[in-house]
This record gives sequence, structure tokens and C-alpha cells, in this order.
Amino acid sequence: MKFTEENRKAYAANHQLTFAAAEYLERSSIGLGRNIGTAPNRPSFLVEFPSFKMGCTMNLESRHEYGYAVELERDRDVIAFYEQPPTVELLRDTPKGKRPYPYTPDFIVLGKTGPLVVQVKESSELEDLVETSLSWTKCDNNYVDIAARDLFSSIGIRHVVIPSCRICKQVTQNLLTLRMVELAEADPATERAALAHVLQRRVVTMSEVLQKMNTQDCTSLLRLVADGRIFADLSKHALSSPSTCLLAASPELLSSELVEEIERSRHVVPSSEDTVSRDLIPSSSHIVRGLANLNFLKGEIRTRSEKEHARRLRLRRADGESQGKSAIAALTPRYASSGNRTLKRPASVLQFAREELKRCLEGDSNPGPLSVYRRYQVHAELHHPAYRPVGKTTARKIIAELEQETAESRGGKRLANSKSSPSSVEVRALKAMRPFELAQCDHYLADIEVVVGRANGKTYTARPWITVLIDCHTQCVLAFGMSLRAPNKGTSSQVLRDCARRHGRLPETIISDNGSDFTSVHYSIMAAQLNITIMFRPPGNGRYGGEVERFFGKAKTFWLDLLPGSIKTIRFSRSISSHQQPSAKAELSLVDLWHEMEAFSEWVGRRPAGDSSECPEAKMLSGLRQFPFSGIKTQVDLTFLVKTALNQKPLKVSGNTGIHAGDLHMWHEALAAFAGRSVPTRIDGQDPRILYALLDNQWVVCKAYAALQAGQQSHAEAMAYAVWARDGSSLRELMKADSDRQLIAEIERREMSRKAPPAREPNEPQLATDRPTSCPPPLGSFKAISTEPMSVEDW
Repeated sequence: MKFTEENRKAYAANHQLTFAAAEYLERSSIGLGRNIGTAPNRPSFLVEFPSFKMGCTMNLESRHEYGYAVELERDRDVIAFYEQPPTVELLRDTPKGKRPYPYTPDFIVLGKTGPLVVQVKESSELEDLVETSLSWTKCDNNYVDIAARDLFSSIGIRHVVIPSCRICKQVTQNLLTLRMVELAEADPATERAALAHVLQRRVVTMSEVLQKMNTQDCTSLLRLVADGRIFADLSKHALSSPSTCLLAASPELLSSELVEEIERSRHVVPSSEDTVSRDLIPSSSHIVRGLANLNFLKGEIRTRSEKEHARRLRLRRADGESQGKSAIAALTPRYASSGNRTLKRPASVLQFAREELKRCLEGDSNPGPLSVYRRYQVHAELHHPAYRPVGKTTARKIIAELEQETAESRGGKRLANSKSSPSSVEVRALKAMRPFELAQCDHYLADIEVVVGRANGKTYTARPWITVLIDCHTQCVLAFGMSLRAPNKGTSSQVLRDCARRHGRLPETIISDNGSDFTSVHYSIMAAQLNITIMFRPPGNGRYGGEVERFFGKAKTFWLDLLPGSIKTIRFSRSISSHQQPSAKAELSLVDLWHEMEAFSEWVGRRPAGDSSECPEAKMLSGLRQFPFSGIKTQVDLTFLVKTALNQKPLKVSGNTGIHAGDLHMWHEALAAFAGRSVPTRIDGQDPRILYALLDNQWVVCKAYAALQAGQQSHAEAMAYAVWARDGSSLRELMKADSDRQLIAEIERREMSRKAPPAREPNEPQLATDRPTSCPPPLGSFKAISTEPMSVEDW
């Protein structure tokens, strides 16, 4: 239920807010949140989260803010909350005195006990601020922004800093699961049976209850958790993992000894922060020698030298056991500490080599390793003539060490991100546990030429763009689309429609890059209307989006490379003859390519991914049996079609032809009453023969005459027609221009042929006009010829 202006005024009156606090709250509630940018020193994961409590979309700038917003959404003590409240000016203490700084909080939360302003920050960043800034302090394990606290306390609002370590990723994932299960249809009989099983056992795993009920559907159990009738530890157990999720009849039982005993019997995953010394557990190659020493002490010792050796080994074993080592570890020689580790070159030579190689690598010319080494050699001979420069092998090692440090100056932010060290596993986002929980969408300029037209005695080809929506849990291809132009706002509509057509549901969250099609207003509005959370990957960071990028790699290497017209990665591409180029070999049409992509998607669904024992199709089926509420169930009706249609400027209605959109005339009977007026319109993203017009607060379907044949086309044919009609304008102009050139050439050829004298055949007799004037006339020449009578015979 949306928090209205009347609710806000009543809240300010009930909590007796000061005039300044009420005014700040009013400014926070009106208008849209600011356009969030990217953080300069860390990857920013921007999120647009549709809030059911607030009835609008929240713009968030990190995963931590997203997790906190999900907690506020589920917190019954929170009445309302707003993101990105107005910016205020703080006076911060600096070594040079107080200085004004702009400050924008992350949230203003309206709780039952009063309002508070919240700032969410990384824990490591807060530690640095406490050490380096005079305006920050830490008190009772709480971080305090002194300047912000003083400013907001002066108007009667409490300021709170939330470190990222207090926002649990597992809690966020579980709360999102409960958010979706609350939308599912209730089954009172099944819920009563499930509740009886839990109350009888008091503490039981979700899988045991499902086994007793002889079902795989977790909906009823999760609805009981959402309603607070049974309890689960949301910070420890994943509600999407029935075999490990413990359910209890009361919250006190979750901290009982029984639960602790069950936890101890489970598989333990060690932390990445824990380490074990090499002295306690030597390497396998060295421990063989320790085993030999241990067997020597157990054997028969005869000679004097053996006795002396045994005495030293016993002393070493006793010393090691006193340090907590095992006998075999104590007797293992410490080969790792042996050897001469002094540098062969003076430290000054190596230091200069490192500095000079780094300076050369950071140059504007971006030179190669050999050029860098040659320049270093010249400068090293001048800097330390008494010592030789380091060799190529050493220089190559130093350059490899400097690769990450100099990446940004050589290739910008994108190269620096690709060369940076991987993040710790503990700080990464949790993987999706349910189908349609999370999906990734991206585009790919297909490495294949397809035939888009035949005219003028030529074959016209183009490289299509392919857009794919991949489920992150199952790796299934949920939907795909095509276009002949660069990705645009119509591409996302096409993919979401295809997903709803195939599965009857949409992903709960979609991750995409920062392309203009995904950052468009149309995409944000469409996602908000469909209650889809959208996330944007950090720009210039190729490590995100691995699922969909792997699909594109497989599509090229496993499928497209085997089709006619495919574009191979050939080093010497200029040496290929023109008749062997991909455009000359192209045979597939857009319809054929659509069928090929469908066949490839089915093959991907039947092939196990990674180390999984199930193929994506099997994981999808089993996941939907367990969690049938997953995804946003969608019916492909007129409401859905209008929501996913493309907004365009109002178009004028003609009383004779209707609405003129492109080369088509759209008509509906209701348009006659709006003749001569401009009406709001939306063009169908999949079928350009259909347009939606807003008439008297009702969207009506306007069709072109060509739409009559749409029912006689297959889905692939309809998609190919839509792609050609929507994106093929430049190619159509090219084909018509070629036809015009041929027409002009033919006209000019005919004009030249009419003006030129007719050509004479080689054996054609000479005409009289060509003879010399001195020749006798033809009849005179015949008279001069002597003739003989012709004899005739009968037979």
C-alpha cells in the first residue's frame, strides 16, 4: 500500500516533528531520486528496486543499500522510507579548521519510534575514515559521523551509520524469497498439515516435513515462515535449500543445544581467513623424509654414528612436540628454509630496473616488451655503467609484476579491471538458488552473415545482433531476440515478451550492462510496471556477466562456426579471396537463424553445465516443482502487450486513413471520433503492423491491413518480418538505390544506342549509297552479261 501525502502529514503530527524536520521529510518525499552515478574507487552495482511498501521504484547505488532496502521493506516497525533524501551542507573538521562539504544521506526511515537518517557504507571505508578524518569516530562498536549527527540532531532527527558487515547477504536472499512466496496463492489445508508436522517435531529440516507430506512444493512451509507461525534462522540457513534449512516451532528453539548438535554434524566449510603453518603440515614431497626418520627411530640402531643421529632426531622430535607438532612433522627436514636467497644483482640495479621499466610502460606510446627493454638497456648503461643491465628473463618477470600496476595508464579502466586481483570469495554475492530468481541479459553481434534480401541480381547480407536472457541458477536460455541495428529500447521489450510467451513468467531480477537500451527511460518504466528489479553491472568491468558471455562463446565455437557464412577468427583475413568471404558464402535467412538459435538453446538446455550432475532443463523442472512461486507470473494479454510497447510521440489521426506510422496506415473504428486530433500512441515492439492508441483513457489496438497475414505466419516468420520491418530501413534504401542506379544506367544505354549509327555486319552487301559515282548503274551491268538458254526436262 502506497504511503501517501496524508500519511506523511499524519506521521509528522503524531511524532511532533519540528518544522525543519517536517520540511526535510516533505522535500524527501516529493520528486524523483537523483540520478545515481558510479563510485570513483570501487565497482558500483546500481539497482532499481520496486518497493511494494512505497508503491514506487527505489534507486540504489550498491548491493549493501539494496540489502538494507529489502530489510526495510520487510520490517514491520518501518512505516515508510525514502532513498536519496535532499543534500545538506555539513561543516566538517579539517586540519585547517571547519570546511563546508555537501552530504547526501542514503535513506530517511520513518519508524514507529520516530524518523532517522541512514548512511550505508563499506566497513573498510569506515575504518579508514575513523583513522584519517577528524569528523568520524567509533563509539561502542558504532560508527559516528559527527558533523552529520550534529546537523540532524539540531532539527530533531537521529542520524545512523550502517556498516556493510551488519547487512547479511543470506538474510537479503531469504527476505526476497519470502517477498515472492507472499504473492503465491494460499492453500489452507496444506499449511495446516505442514504446521502440525513442525509443531510435533519442534525442530525439523524442511526436507523432512516435505517427505512426510509426500510433496516437493515448499510454498506452504515458506508461507508459514512469512506469516510468523513457524521460524527459521534467516542469517544462517537458506530457505531455498530444504535439506539444510531448519524450522522451529518457536524462535527460542533456534538457539537451543539441539540445533547446535545438528549444526556440528553438518559439512564444515573452512574460512578463507584461516591458515595453517607449513611447520605443522609439511608438503608431501618433504614429509617422505620425515617418515623415513620416524621409521629409523623405530628400527634397530647399531653403529655409533646411528646412535648419534638417533639422539639428534629424538631431540628434534621432543622440541617439535613441545610446539604442538606431530612426530612426523617434527622429524621432517625444513628444506623450504634452505638455499642461498641473496640477490645476485645489487639492490640498486634491481630498483632502477623496476623504476625505469615502469616509467617506460606508463608512456603514451604503449610500447611492447621488447621496445621497453631496449630503452631500459640504454638508460641503465648511463645510470650504472659499472653494472650490467638485468637480462631479458629478469626484465620479463618485472614487467609481469608491473602489469597490474600500470594497467590503467596503458589501457584505461577496463584493462585495469581485467588485470586486477579477484575479490575474496566471502565478499561476493550469493548465487541464485531458485529458477527465475536472477537472470542476465546481454547482446552479441553474431559472427555470421545472413541473407536479408535478394534484388537487382545481388544477394544482400548483414550481421544480426542477438539478445539473450539467461537464468543464473539453471543456465537455461529463457528468451532471445534479434535485430539488424545496434541494441535499442525495442530489444528489451522483444526479449521480455519472448520470455513470457515461452514460460508464462518473468525473472524477479535482471542484471545487464550500462548500454543505452538498458539505461533508457522506457526500460526503467517497463521494469517498474512489471515489478522487475533491475541491476546494472559496473561499467568497464568484464568480470561481471559471466553466464551470458559464456553462452555467446559457446554459440560461436559450437554452433555458428559450423554454419555457412560464419565469420572465423582468421589471422590473415586479407589473404582470403572475395568469393570465399562470409558475405559470399551466406545462405541462412533471418528465419533460418531463428530456428538455428532455438535448436542451439535446446542443446544447451540438455548439456550439463560445469560440474553439475543435472542439465539446465532438469534443474529448471525440479526447481519449479520445489518453488512454483518463483518468477513473476505473467499472462500475455493486452495489458502486458501495452506495458511492453514502445512509447512514441502523439500522432495525428486522419479521418480517411487513420494513423500514419512509418509506411503503414493504422485503423480502429474508434479513431473516427478523433479525426484531426493527435493522440498518445505506442508501437508494438514485436509487430510493427500493430499500434496502441490512447482514446478516452482506454488503450485500443490499431492494425494495418498487412496485419491480416500475421495469423498465417509461424513465430519465427513473424519475428523475421518484424526485424526486417523495424531495422531494415537502411538496407531497403540501399536496395532501392541500387535499383535506381541500374535504371539510370539502362536509360542512358538506350539513349546512346539510338544516337549512334547502326553497326554493319561483316558479310552484309555494300549499299548503293556507298558506291563510287563512277560505277555504272546496276541495270546497265546486267545487260552486258552474256546468257545461255535454260534446258528443262520432264519427270
